[in-house]
Amino acid sequence: MTDDLIRSTSRLFARSLALALLVVLGGCASGGGGGAAPSGGSDYQALYQRREYVKAYDAAAAAYATSSGRERDKAALTAGLASAALEKETDAQRWLKPLIQNPDSKISGTAGATLAMLAQRKSRHTEAVDLLTGAVDKLEGDDKARAAMFCGDSMQALGKGAQAREMYQRAQQAWVRDRDLRAQIDARLSTITTGTPNEGGSFTVQVGAFGDYQRAMAKAAALQPKASAAGLANPRVVRGTKDGKPIYMVRVGRYGTRADGERAKQRLGEDGVVMVASGE
Repeated sequence: MTDDLIRSTSRLFARSLALALLVVLGGCASGGGGGAAPSGGSDYQALYQRREYVKAYDAAAAAYATSSGRERDKAALTAGLASAALEKETDAQRWLKPLIQNPDSKISGTAGATLAMLAQRKSRHTEAVDLLTGAVDKLEGDDKARAAMFCGDSMQALGKGAQAREMYQRAQQAWVRDRDLRAQIDARLSTITTGTPNEGGSFTVQVGAFGDYQRAMAKAAALQPKASAAGLANPRVVRGTKDGKPIYMVRVGRYGTRADGERAKQRLGEDGVVMVASGE
Protein backbone atom coordinates (compact mmCIF):
# COMPACT_ATOMS: atom_id res chain seq x y z
CA MET A 1 0.00 0.00 0.00
CA THR A 2 2.86 2.37 0.77
CA ASP A 3 4.44 1.80 -2.64
CA ASP A 4 1.08 2.52 -4.26
CA LEU A 5 0.89 5.83 -2.41
CA ILE A 6 4.43 6.71 -3.44
CA ARG A 7 3.56 6.03 -7.06
CA SER A 8 0.32 7.98 -6.64
CA THR A 9 2.22 10.94 -5.27
CA SER A 10 4.72 10.94 -8.13
CA ARG A 11 1.93 10.49 -10.71
CA LEU A 12 -0.09 13.30 -9.17
CA PHE A 13 2.16 16.10 -10.29
CA ALA A 14 2.90 14.45 -13.62
CA ARG A 15 -0.83 14.37 -14.30
CA SER A 16 -1.18 17.99 -13.27
CA LEU A 17 1.55 18.99 -15.71
CA ALA A 18 -0.20 17.12 -18.49
CA LEU A 19 -3.45 18.90 -17.70
CA ALA A 20 -1.68 22.24 -17.40
CA LEU A 21 -0.12 21.67 -20.80
CA LEU A 22 -3.56 21.12 -22.31
CA VAL A 23 -4.73 24.41 -20.82
CA VAL A 24 -1.65 26.27 -22.00
CA LEU A 25 -1.66 24.86 -25.50
CA GLY A 26 -5.40 25.21 -25.90
CA GLY A 27 -5.60 28.64 -24.34
CA CYS A 28 -5.60 30.49 -27.66
CA ALA A 29 -8.11 28.26 -29.39
CA SER A 30 -11.29 30.10 -30.28
CA GLY A 31 -14.76 28.92 -29.63
CA GLY A 32 -15.85 26.01 -27.39
CA GLY A 33 -14.26 22.70 -26.62
CA GLY A 34 -15.10 21.18 -30.00
CA GLY A 35 -12.54 23.11 -32.06
CA ALA A 36 -9.40 21.48 -33.36
CA ALA A 37 -6.10 22.27 -31.73
CA PRO A 38 -3.86 24.68 -33.62
CA SER A 39 -1.76 22.76 -36.12
CA GLY A 40 1.46 24.30 -34.81
CA GLY A 41 1.11 22.60 -31.45
CA SER A 42 -1.05 19.60 -32.20
CA ASP A 43 1.78 17.16 -32.99
CA TYR A 44 3.93 17.64 -29.93
CA GLN A 45 0.88 18.10 -27.73
CA ALA A 46 -0.61 14.77 -28.83
CA LEU A 47 2.73 13.00 -28.46
CA TYR A 48 3.22 14.38 -24.96
CA GLN A 49 -0.29 13.37 -23.90
CA ARG A 50 0.42 9.84 -25.14
CA ARG A 51 3.62 9.86 -23.03
CA GLU A 52 5.78 9.49 -26.10
CA TYR A 53 8.24 11.88 -24.53
CA VAL A 54 11.20 11.39 -26.86
CA LYS A 55 9.05 12.06 -29.92
CA ALA A 56 7.30 14.94 -28.14
CA TYR A 57 10.65 16.50 -27.34
CA ASP A 58 11.88 16.22 -30.93
CA ALA A 59 8.64 17.67 -32.32
CA ALA A 60 8.57 20.52 -29.81
CA ALA A 61 12.23 21.39 -30.43
CA ALA A 62 11.58 21.48 -34.17
CA ALA A 63 8.52 23.68 -33.66
CA TYR A 64 10.53 26.01 -31.43
CA ALA A 65 13.09 26.54 -34.19
CA THR A 66 10.44 27.60 -36.72
CA SER A 67 7.97 29.58 -34.59
CA SER A 68 7.81 32.85 -32.69
CA GLY A 69 5.89 34.54 -29.91
CA ARG A 70 3.55 32.46 -27.79
CA GLU A 71 3.79 29.45 -30.10
CA ARG A 72 7.54 29.44 -29.52
CA ASP A 73 6.99 29.64 -25.75
CA LYS A 74 4.55 26.73 -25.83
CA ALA A 75 7.02 24.63 -27.80
CA ALA A 76 9.75 25.43 -25.28
CA LEU A 77 7.45 24.48 -22.42
CA THR A 78 6.63 21.14 -24.01
CA ALA A 79 10.29 20.41 -24.69
CA GLY A 80 11.05 21.19 -21.06
CA LEU A 81 8.23 19.03 -19.73
CA ALA A 82 9.28 16.14 -21.94
CA SER A 83 12.87 16.52 -20.70
CA ALA A 84 11.63 16.44 -17.12
CA ALA A 85 9.55 13.35 -17.81
CA LEU A 86 12.68 11.71 -19.23
CA GLU A 87 14.57 12.83 -16.09
CA LYS A 88 17.00 14.90 -18.15
CA GLU A 89 17.36 17.76 -15.71
CA THR A 90 20.02 19.68 -17.64
CA ASP A 91 17.79 19.83 -20.71
CA ALA A 92 14.75 20.69 -18.60
CA GLN A 93 16.65 23.56 -16.97
CA ARG A 94 17.74 24.89 -20.37
CA TRP A 95 14.19 25.00 -21.71
CA LEU A 96 12.25 25.96 -18.60
CA LYS A 97 14.38 28.47 -16.72
CA PRO A 98 13.83 31.26 -19.27
CA LEU A 99 10.06 30.65 -19.07
CA ILE A 100 9.83 31.38 -15.33
CA GLN A 101 9.70 35.09 -16.18
CA ASN A 102 7.20 34.59 -19.01
CA PRO A 103 4.29 37.07 -18.91
CA ASP A 104 1.83 34.20 -19.33
CA SER A 105 1.18 33.03 -15.77
CA LYS A 106 0.20 29.52 -16.88
CA ILE A 107 3.42 29.03 -18.78
CA SER A 108 5.64 30.56 -16.09
CA GLY A 109 3.87 28.75 -13.25
CA THR A 110 4.08 25.39 -14.97
CA ALA A 111 7.75 25.89 -15.82
CA GLY A 112 8.61 26.84 -12.25
CA ALA A 113 6.63 23.98 -10.74
CA THR A 114 8.31 21.44 -13.02
CA LEU A 115 11.78 22.64 -12.07
CA ALA A 116 10.75 22.57 -8.42
CA MET A 117 9.74 18.93 -8.62
CA LEU A 118 13.08 18.03 -10.17
CA ALA A 119 14.80 19.83 -7.30
CA GLN A 120 12.57 18.15 -4.71
CA ARG A 121 13.36 14.68 -6.03
CA LYS A 122 17.03 15.40 -5.32
CA SER A 123 16.28 16.81 -1.84
CA ARG A 124 17.05 20.40 -2.86
CA HIS A 125 14.12 21.55 -0.77
CA THR A 126 15.07 25.21 -0.32
CA GLU A 127 15.20 25.60 -4.09
CA ALA A 128 11.91 23.71 -4.44
CA VAL A 129 10.18 25.97 -1.91
CA ASP A 130 11.28 29.12 -3.75
CA LEU A 131 10.07 27.82 -7.11
CA LEU A 132 6.81 26.36 -5.84
CA THR A 133 5.94 29.49 -3.85
CA GLY A 134 6.11 31.43 -7.09
CA ALA A 135 4.09 28.78 -8.92
CA VAL A 136 1.35 28.87 -6.28
CA ASP A 137 0.88 32.58 -6.96
CA LYS A 138 0.62 32.01 -10.72
CA LEU A 139 -1.42 28.82 -11.14
CA GLU A 140 -5.13 28.31 -10.55
CA GLY A 141 -7.50 25.62 -9.34
CA ASP A 142 -6.15 22.11 -8.86
CA ASP A 143 -2.80 23.07 -10.41
CA LYS A 144 -2.43 25.73 -7.71
CA ALA A 145 -3.46 23.19 -5.07
CA ARG A 146 -0.85 20.67 -6.26
CA ALA A 147 1.90 23.27 -6.26
CA ALA A 148 0.91 24.34 -2.73
CA MET A 149 0.83 20.73 -1.53
CA PHE A 150 4.30 19.94 -2.85
CA CYS A 151 5.59 23.23 -1.50
CA GLY A 152 4.31 22.14 1.90
CA ASP A 153 6.18 18.86 1.47
CA SER A 154 9.49 20.63 1.01
CA MET A 155 8.76 22.95 3.93
CA GLN A 156 8.04 19.90 6.06
CA ALA A 157 11.26 18.27 4.89
CA LEU A 158 13.13 21.39 6.02
CA GLY A 159 11.57 21.09 9.46
CA LYS A 160 9.22 24.05 8.94
CA GLY A 161 6.06 22.34 10.17
CA ALA A 162 4.01 25.48 10.86
CA GLN A 163 4.71 26.89 7.39
CA ALA A 164 3.96 23.50 5.85
CA ARG A 165 0.59 23.40 7.59
CA GLU A 166 -0.28 26.84 6.22
CA MET A 167 0.68 25.77 2.71
CA TYR A 168 -1.39 22.58 2.96
CA GLN A 169 -4.31 24.72 4.07
CA ARG A 170 -3.80 26.91 1.00
CA ALA A 171 -3.89 23.74 -1.07
CA GLN A 172 -7.23 22.81 0.48
CA GLN A 173 -8.63 26.25 -0.29
CA ALA A 174 -7.47 26.12 -3.92
CA TRP A 175 -8.68 22.56 -4.54
CA VAL A 176 -11.52 22.20 -7.07
CA ARG A 177 -12.33 18.65 -8.21
CA ASP A 178 -9.49 16.09 -8.26
CA ARG A 179 -10.47 13.64 -5.49
CA ASP A 180 -7.09 11.89 -5.45
CA LEU A 181 -5.45 15.26 -4.93
CA ARG A 182 -7.79 16.14 -2.07
CA ALA A 183 -7.06 12.83 -0.36
CA GLN A 184 -3.33 13.52 -0.64
CA ILE A 185 -3.71 17.01 0.84
CA ASP A 186 -5.86 15.77 3.72
CA ALA A 187 -3.42 12.96 4.47
CA ARG A 188 -0.56 15.42 4.67
CA LEU A 189 -2.42 17.71 7.02
CA SER A 190 -3.21 14.75 9.25
CA THR A 191 0.47 13.93 9.68
CA ILE A 192 1.22 17.31 11.25
CA THR A 193 -1.91 17.58 13.40
CA THR A 194 -0.99 17.76 17.08
CA GLY A 195 -2.79 17.86 20.39
CA THR A 196 -4.63 14.54 20.22
CA PRO A 197 -5.35 12.79 23.55
CA ASN A 198 -2.65 10.14 22.98
CA GLU A 199 0.13 12.69 22.65
CA GLY A 200 1.56 13.54 26.05
CA GLY A 201 4.22 11.03 27.11
CA SER A 202 7.87 10.34 26.50
CA PHE A 203 7.44 7.19 24.37
CA THR A 204 6.28 6.72 20.80
CA VAL A 205 5.84 3.94 18.24
CA GLN A 206 8.25 4.39 15.35
CA VAL A 207 7.21 2.44 12.26
CA GLY A 208 9.84 3.56 9.80
CA ALA A 209 12.77 5.85 9.06
CA PHE A 210 13.57 7.04 5.56
CA GLY A 211 16.23 9.07 3.85
CA ASP A 212 13.61 10.34 1.39
CA TYR A 213 10.85 12.61 2.63
CA GLN A 214 8.28 11.51 0.06
CA ARG A 215 8.60 7.87 1.13
CA ALA A 216 8.16 8.86 4.76
CA MET A 217 5.06 10.90 3.89
CA ALA A 218 3.64 8.02 1.86
CA LYS A 219 4.17 5.63 4.77
CA ALA A 220 2.44 8.03 7.17
CA ALA A 221 -0.48 8.47 4.78
CA ALA A 222 -0.82 4.71 4.34
CA LEU A 223 -0.95 4.20 8.11
CA GLN A 224 -3.47 6.94 8.80
CA PRO A 225 -6.63 4.83 8.26
CA LYS A 226 -5.27 2.00 10.44
CA ALA A 227 -4.27 4.39 13.21
CA SER A 228 -7.67 6.05 13.13
CA ALA A 229 -9.49 2.71 13.21
CA ALA A 230 -7.39 1.66 16.22
CA GLY A 231 -8.20 4.90 18.05
CA LEU A 232 -4.61 6.12 17.86
CA ALA A 233 -3.12 9.48 16.98
CA ASN A 234 -2.48 10.32 13.34
CA PRO A 235 0.97 9.24 12.13
CA ARG A 236 3.48 12.07 11.91
CA VAL A 237 6.78 12.64 10.12
CA VAL A 238 9.64 13.83 12.31
CA ARG A 239 12.84 15.17 10.79
CA GLY A 240 16.16 14.16 12.31
CA THR A 241 19.75 13.53 11.28
CA LYS A 242 21.89 10.42 11.00
CA ASP A 243 25.57 10.47 10.05
CA GLY A 244 25.13 14.12 9.14
CA LYS A 245 22.29 13.45 6.68
CA PRO A 246 18.55 14.16 7.03
CA ILE A 247 16.33 11.28 8.08
CA TYR A 248 12.54 11.28 8.27
CA MET A 249 10.93 9.14 10.96
CA VAL A 250 7.30 8.00 10.90
CA ARG A 251 5.83 7.84 14.39
CA VAL A 252 2.47 7.23 15.99
CA GLY A 253 1.32 8.64 19.33
CA ARG A 254 2.98 9.69 22.57
CA TYR A 255 2.72 7.42 25.60
CA GLY A 256 3.56 7.71 29.27
CA THR A 257 5.15 4.27 29.58
CA ARG A 258 6.85 1.77 27.30
CA ALA A 259 4.10 -0.74 28.12
CA ASP A 260 1.45 1.71 26.84
CA GLY A 261 3.45 2.06 23.66
CA GLU A 262 3.68 -1.69 23.20
CA ARG A 263 -0.10 -2.01 23.54
CA ALA A 264 -0.56 0.75 20.97
CA LYS A 265 1.81 -1.04 18.58
CA GLN A 266 -0.25 -4.23 18.89
CA ARG A 267 -3.45 -2.32 18.15
CA LEU A 268 -1.82 -0.70 15.14
CA GLY A 269 -0.77 -4.11 13.78
CA GLU A 270 2.46 -2.84 12.25
CA ASP A 271 6.10 -3.75 12.68
CA GLY A 272 7.80 -1.02 14.64
CA VAL A 273 9.69 -0.19 17.77
CA VAL A 274 8.60 1.56 20.95
CA MET A 275 11.19 4.17 21.81
CA VAL A 276 11.76 7.49 23.51
CA ALA A 277 10.38 10.26 21.27
CA SER A 278 13.73 11.93 20.79
CA GLY A 279 14.12 14.85 18.41
CA GLU A 280 10.64 16.24 19.05
